[in-house]
Amino acid sequence: MEKFNDYLESIGIGSIIKEIIEKHYNFYSQVLSVDITDIFISEFVNSEGNRVYENLWFFNDTHFMEMKNFLSEDDYDMDTLYFHSWNIKKTKYDDVNNPISDSRIYIDGSMPERRHATFKASGTNCKDLFGIFQKHIMTNSK
Repeated sequence: MEKFNDYLESIGIGSIIKEIIEKHYNFYSQVLSVDITDIFISEFVNSEGNRVYENLWFFNDTHFMEMKNFLSEDDYDMDTLYFHSWNIKKTKYDDVNNPISDSRIYIDGSMPERRHATFKASGTNCKDLFGIFQKHIMTNSK
């Protein structure tokens, strides 16, 4: 989990939420013996200007794992990385290497069996999501 600390701190994750994330990480890595190489937290900024953390994602070379409503539920999914198609919607995010505080990106990926994965990011998290997209989604699109 320590390898993810810089990312978590960059999007405002404090110690209490880190403990929840570590619980989910331990479930996958220790109970299910899954190797985890990357992390992403899907989030958005609400009308009051506060970040709302929705879903927690873990990735490795062959699978992705999602914990829906990870702050309040133990709802675990795991699927192979295989996308038929994807859609990107972005706002004020023209330089993918330099997002601004008003940057927003939304990525929806379609998979077999009518499944889909939705990722949301704001501010600096846009760059992290775009990195996940390049490394795990785009390279696993058929």
